[in-house]
Amino acid sequence: MSLLDLFRPKDLEPVASDYLERTRHKPKRKTQLRSLTPVVLDAETTGFDVGIDRLLSIATVEVQDREMVVESSRQWLVYQSEAAANEAVSVHGILPSETASGRPEREVMAELLPLLAGRLIVGHHIGFDMKMLSHAAHAHFRIRLHNMVVDTALLAMQEMEAFKQTGYPNQRPPSLDDVCSQLNIPAHERHTAGGDAFTTAEVFLILCGRLRQRLGRPVELRDLGSARLHL
Repeated sequence: MSLLDLFRPKDLEPVASDYLERTRHKPKRKTQLRSLTPVVLDAETTGFDVGIDRLLSIATVEVQDREMVVESSRQWLVYQSEAAANEAVSVHGILPSETASGRPEREVMAELLPLLAGRLIVGHHIGFDMKMLSHAAHAHFRIRLHNMVVDTALLAMQEMEAFKQTGYPNQRPPSLDDVCSQLNIPAHERHTAGGDAFTTAEVFLILCGRLRQRLGRPVELRDLGSARLHL
């Protein structure tokens, strides 16, 4: 019996039980990245307080064997009855009138959980997004997310000279704009979930290509080093 079994709530809905079952076993450190189909994810929210702010939009796109699977892309606009016209709106541009036409958060999470089950998730500054999604999963289905996660901001610090660790305590991981500028690639529809997921997928593929070239062999999960987060 695993620790996940010990803390598993009783009488879970099938979508929650299936997620936990399929995410129970993590891929081994020497698993080649090309044998997986990572899901690149981005979420836009009303702010940056996990306990107070809410999800507004979510987007995903798969990456398979060095290519983005464009036809796999999914986007959701989330209905939030109390979304306010605050400072976050100036960033993501989602007005309260727009989210009013979105879908209920519970329905969105019910569709998202099967896509995330057992998958490696990739995102830029993805830790906060995963906390928000885990909070929503717990609110609606009484589970937390347990995926292995890769942060492309940390991967950029690992693989790009411009963002190497300096040893200074206040050094911050680069923004998606910073990385795109250094890689000389355009940022697609910046600060929208769909645009940021697409751009992050491109960044991930480029950085993995650099890593593969540096190593002279296929990339394995262990090679992602400090970019891997464990929830």
